[in-house]
Amino acid sequence: MGVNYLIRKAADAKTSVLIISKSATHVNFVVKNLVTVEDVLPVDGAWVPKPVPPAGRMRGEMRLRLTKSTENELEMVTEFPPGEGSLCDTLVVDPDGNSFSRRVVRIRSDGTQLECTRVFRRMS
Repeated sequence: MGVNYLIRKAADAKTSVLIISKSATHVNFVVKNLVTVEDVLPVDGAWVPKPVPPAGRMRGEMRLRLTKSTENELEMVTEFPPGEGSLCDTLVVDPDGNSFSRRVVRIRSDGTQLECTRVFRRMS
């Protein structure tokens, strides 16, 4: 996905924290890993520009928007700089509230796709 192998391995080895909060107008995402990243996306689906994170090979600006926001599902789309494609990130909470799945689909500029789904379970 454009991030150096060693950085990916270091991020995988570190415990991540995802905090999501929602107001009437915005959804706030905070990811704490090697660095803390915060995104605030309007629920009306408007695009939010931001710089590409410095750890990868991409340079320039990308933009994000919320495409779905329900009680148990959030979906956001990221458009990378020209020629770099896009990414769709879908989070779905299980009805029992004890797990959620994260489905990430990376669409390259040539139309090929890379898809990954992870399931996160609450530990007692």
